[in-house]
Amino acid sequence: MESTLKSRFKAIDKNPSLVYLDSAASSLKLNTSLDAMIDYYERSGANIGRGNYVLGIETTQAYEASRDMVAAFIHANQREEIIFTKGTTQSMNMLAYHFEKLLKIGDEIITSELEHSAALLPFQRLAKNTGTTLTYAVLDQELRIDSEEVVKQISSLTKLVVLTYVSNVMGYITHLKPIIEKAHQVGALVIVDAAQAAPHIPIDVQTLDCDFLAFSGHKCFGPTGVGILYGKYEALNQLTPFEVGGGMVDEVDLYEQTYFELPERLEAGTPPIAEVIGLAPALRYIKDIGHEYILKHAKFLQKILIDELKTRSYIHIYNPNADIGITTFNIKNVHAHDVQSFLSEHHIAVRTGHHCAKLLQKRFQTSATIRVSFQIYNDEEDIKKLLEVIDSAFQFFQT
Repeated sequence: MESTLKSRFKAIDKNPSLVYLDSAASSLKLNTSLDAMIDYYERSGANIGRGNYVLGIETTQAYEASRDMVAAFIHANQREEIIFTKGTTQSMNMLAYHFEKLLKIGDEIITSELEHSAALLPFQRLAKNTGTTLTYAVLDQELRIDSEEVVKQISSLTKLVVLTYVSNVMGYITHLKPIIEKAHQVGALVIVDAAQAAPHIPIDVQTLDCDFLAFSGHKCFGPTGVGILYGKYEALNQLTPFEVGGGMVDEVDLYEQTYFELPERLEAGTPPIAEVIGLAPALRYIKDIGHEYILKHAKFLQKILIDELKTRSYIHIYNPNADIGITTFNIKNVHAHDVQSFLSEHHIAVRTGHHCAKLLQKRFQTSATIRVSFQIYNDEEDIKKLLEVIDSAFQFFQT
């Protein structure tokens, strides 16, 4: 891997012995993203949309320029379709909050056992509170969402389809297009969790034709605390504001209030200004380096790892045919958390546990798994060190 790519991430310079293999949880942060946030705090610190003075105007312009960057990144039809949130979790809760007021007994929501808790739990609670039926998409033998079967599941009762674009545990890309087409035929809306998709594959919401889509900055080389909620303008404009307060209110009378138009009406209060400003350089970097390059590199490393793990009889791989650079496995008869502790002592960072996807973990019939996720700052030396320590861990726990 080119050293110039590694040099773009200060965390690597600060931790030279670190082998970071947990980008699916949160990627390392791009230098230019950090610089943009520091510059905002050092040079300005002003709020947006309030002060008609130089710092206030410049801050508002930088904030809105980031909205333009996001709109271009996912090919939104217009900039007003981009709402800044604190992350995918808040975006999904905003949607569930709105639809809880509309759905009723007899209606149906279709989701899947692959979903991250951020996407599953808000709609699971919605279904419980309203009596709406929660139906789970058919998974094939590899535990992929079976698009053909999901199309058959969609009926006139279906009101919402909530599905992951890319599984954070299995690394599978969901074939969403036929599902969305069938959902629209019956008048249902489709909500896409693109948290894992955004850093790995290009997203074109107009071609995809989904109604809503959410992702987070911290998985895209950007800061934590900022997320994106995209919605088609008409659908987004119907959302009940999740929060009310400053920045989104137009008129206030003694007993009534009116709100601004999109996007302000869904962004109450002081937003994560520095994080929004820091997001733009990260997304620009992904656009510049290209999703194709990012995915190709991750898949290259993944194949090397999978081929090596297959030669070790003590390894069980759960997703040998993943579509992106995520590999989930276990050392037989050794708990994943013990392996993680062993790896950590050798400065290797992986994720273990249920990965916020407990339904999938139940499918595995195990309490925890080990997940390795690659990004552009990883290289073959990282895999070599990982395999050496995995072998040592196996030997250690056999004695």
